[in-house]
Amino acid sequence: MTISSDFRVSHSPRLFSLLVIGLTLSSFATYALAQTEITTKSEALEATTDVSSSLPESPDAALIGQGATARSTASVSNTPSKRVLGIIPNYRSVGVGAQLPPQTIRNKFITAASDTIDPSSFALAALLAGYNDARAATPEFHGGAVAYGRYFWHSFADQSIENVSVEFLVPAFTHEDTRYYTLGTGGKKKRLEYSLTRIFVTRSDSGKETINLSELLGAGLASGVSSRYYPVSQRDAGSVLQQYALNLGIDAASYALREFDNDISRKFSRKHDK
Repeated sequence: MTISSDFRVSHSPRLFSLLVIGLTLSSFATYALAQTEITTKSEALEATTDVSSSLPESPDAALIGQGATARSTASVSNTPSKRVLGIIPNYRSVGVGAQLPPQTIRNKFITAASDTIDPSSFALAALLAGYNDARAATPEFHGGAVAYGRYFWHSFADQSIENVSVEFLVPAFTHEDTRYYTLGTGGKKKRLEYSLTRIFVTRSDSGKETINLSELLGAGLASGVSSRYYPVSQRDAGSVLQQYALNLGIDAASYALREFDNDISRKFSRKHDK
């Protein structure tokens, strides 16, 4: 079968982008499964160690030990994992009822930097680049591997600027806490609503609820700044607002994943045990 040159020219960039997306997603899945298995084995080993090291001398002591183990298990289940779904860094999540000292400016800078240079940030940039390349979001980038490279560094720069603005620059001035405090209790609908509204509501450094200016202003600032290195056709108000909405959407989704991370992990663990 003969493939016309027109087909190759018009479809090869799209096929290239779809291939990159597929490879990135498969890498995500492989890494997540590996991390889940490692976590499950680690927790099982810790549980075995706890049980084998406690040899009660009486039935009463056994009951006390069981109660302590139950409390310990409950505490662990409410503690946010180090990575959401075994992939996304979870530096800013805090367990239910945690009482922590205020974030220092140094703490805010470290979390922003950690989120920016984490391998998952490069993977997300690769996915966004593949998606934008496949739909030719910026025609000036043309097509093929060179265009994909342009989409990639633009996507990575967008994320980096947004991380620094939302997690460091703005909260340093507004004295806001950038950590995510999980709700952890109540129905799924209540917890979902809580997590999604965290882009509008957060805590101040003093512990009081306040408008999340870090998110609302930081995401807007990042959208405006990032538009400056795009072609002129992408610098209009509509394009900036579209990027602003994308920034807020990604952050809202990440809060929801953080809220339900332990629930998802337990489901995977139960399936793995069967």
